[in-house]
Amino acid sequence: MGRINAPGDGDNVWWGSKVRLRKANDRRPFVPQQQTLIRATAWSASCQTRKWQQVELHRTTFMIVWPTSFFHVLGDPMYQPKVPITSAAEVKAILGPDITHQIAKVIDHIDAHCKAWIERCPFIVIGSVNAAGAMDTSPKGDPPGFVKVLDKHTLAIPDRLGNHRGDTFLNILENPSVGIIFIVPKRREVVRMSGTALLAKDPDLLAAMAVNGKLPDLAMIVHVKEAFFHCGKSMIRSGMWEPERWGSIDGLPTYAQAMKDHGALEALEKLQAVVEYNETKRLY
Repeated sequence: MGRINAPGDGDNVWWGSKVRLRKANDRRPFVPQQQTLIRATAWSASCQTRKWQQVELHRTTFMIVWPTSFFHVLGDPMYQPKVPITSAAEVKAILGPDITHQIAKVIDHIDAHCKAWIERCPFIVIGSVNAAGAMDTSPKGDPPGFVKVLDKHTLAIPDRLGNHRGDTFLNILENPSVGIIFIVPKRREVVRMSGTALLAKDPDLLAAMAVNGKLPDLAMIVHVKEAFFHCGKSMIRSGMWEPERWGSIDGLPTYAQAMKDHGALEALEKLQAVVEYNETKRLY
């Protein structure tokens, strides 16, 4: 193992003996090195705030790029855009002038239209971000109406048995901002909402969200700040609700196969059995 001092800091960052540590502005050609395990303590600074993060990586070929505030680990050199867009003015010049009704349609509460949509919705995607800026998008699904409208500014989303990762919940504890997409099968449009969230275990609320007699362990409460309907072009283009347009799924990895390969885990048969058990015995 070797070590290097973080800039302006007496603390050490450790890296594998066969790994090349480079600053982000180092554009010299990179030759991948072979290494199966690296344990590093990544140094980062944001303004005057400094924090440490443990990193453990299992890779066969990678490099570490050292930008201003964190590490990037890459299997291959990243694609570099030849014509980057770097300003809001450039974006607006490409998109064209604002469309009046697309700006005016945004409301700051859950009205009758949004409420009706939520009551028919069986599937949502929640976006969240932690204090360090790392983002996550997580799906949640249940019988239609599983998301409860508590009042014109507040939603409650139950948490069912899952993978125990808690990505969304841990993010919320650091940064309460969330975004949600509500999808209704056979409808081209979606409803988008954003606001702030918190976690709760109110007994009466959990009881109201029971399925098959099973209560959720907790609920995510969302205070809605923005809500609007999003047009159906993405669903139309994708053919989402048109089976005759769907592509083949032949050759796609199973969930168990992907976990085994990504995590260098145990026998595929054991993982497949776990998946099947979870999908039949641990829904609620």
